[in-house]
Amino acid sequence: MTSVQPIKPTMPFSSETQDTRSDSQPEWFTNRELSWLAFNRRVLEEARDPQNPLLERMKFLAIVDSNLSEFLEVRVAGLRQQAEAGVADRNPDGLSPAETLHAIDVEIREMVAEQYDCWLHEIVPALEKENIRIVRPTALEPEHAKWLKAYFDREVFPVLTPIAVDPAHPFPHVSSKSLSIAALLRTDDPEQPERLAVVQAPSVLARIVRLPPSNGQRCYVFLADVIRWSLPKLFPGIPILDHTA
Repeated sequence: MTSVQPIKPTMPFSSETQDTRSDSQPEWFTNRELSWLAFNRRVLEEARDPQNPLLERMKFLAIVDSNLSEFLEVRVAGLRQQAEAGVADRNPDGLSPAETLHAIDVEIREMVAEQYDCWLHEIVPALEKENIRIVRPTALEPEHAKWLKAYFDREVFPVLTPIAVDPAHPFPHVSSKSLSIAALLRTDDPEQPERLAVVQAPSVLARIVRLPPSNGQRCYVFLADVIRWSLPKLFPGIPILDHTA
């Protein structure tokens, strides 16, 4: 019986014969972070698709925001650490950590602008056609404003703790995905005429407050707007120069 001899390769595999495309052809590779942002943009496209049910579009928009938050907390944070440490090594796609951060910044700014455009000019008008209104406290009817003030005093005010930021009180820890309001206050101290304060809302509070029905419409107010509207009660007698959520 004739034995079968194994076929020997004519060119043995070695490190010298490995494919070197990763070093010479970066255009053949896609940056991992930019690829992830491209995926998130496709989710945003679902939010902008008028053929999808309205509430599904709102869910897609919320998913985009949640995805971006996690992306910034994990991936961008890691890239910033590399850039601050002076790491200049390039990935197979040809980008260094600093260059990747710049590309991410451009893409995220465009995506967030598109998010707001979708919310303000597509979702909100579509909700109003269904008699669902997202309103700001300053635009409320007197009876709704009275109800909201009572709601704030009863449900929100007791669980809020304003925190001043100064040399004796360092900036507080801000929990991931928590709601915090920053307020810039005027002081009587000539050496420090302005002071920053932070108001953190505990997670037990609903992020959206439903107002009593009126004229067949269902009205809602964001908790962040309620707290910003009520800042004078949290800082009585102190001029509030600016605030943001």
